[in-house]
Amino acid sequence: MIRYALFLICLLPIAAHAAVDYKDADFSINLGSDWERVPCDNKDQVAFMSKSQDISIKVMSVSVHMEPAQLASKSKLIVGYALKNELDKNQNGSVTFFNSSLSEMLGGYKAMYSGHDSKGRAFKWIGFLHKNQTIFLYLETPLRYESNLEAAANIALQNFRYASVW
Repeated sequence: MIRYALFLICLLPIAAHAAVDYKDADFSINLGSDWERVPCDNKDQVAFMSKSQDISIKVMSVSVHMEPAQLASKSKLIVGYALKNELDKNQNGSVTFFNSSLSEMLGGYKAMYSGHDSKGRAFKWIGFLHKNQTIFLYLETPLRYESNLEAAANIALQNFRYASVW
């Protein structure tokens, strides 16, 4: 009986630190034991949080229809809207963007930018743009943890899969 109780006690920490494994019709993501799914204000987004790293990830999938001939120009517009959104969040402060890119990939485009603002946030936006769907990942952390942001983005992308539409 004592062995059984000790066994259960040893399992509790493991269960409390189970990895996040999320999958829906549009994408799947697997994050380590440090991550947990958290509530999100936007019903179209899924949010995750790493308490030890103080980093959040929000993922949003949007069904769209873009003609293949217009995919490059529409992708640039979408990135422009994302950048404008960052500026709108900081109307009374400053925003610094860096590492902005838009590159062609099989079936669409991958776009990203990083930055920080005068509110003390560091962030990274990554978009996968396809003629039928766009998926965005948005990572955010307090500026003091900015150095952890790129590593967290790399881990998230290594364990991120989008639907077969791609």
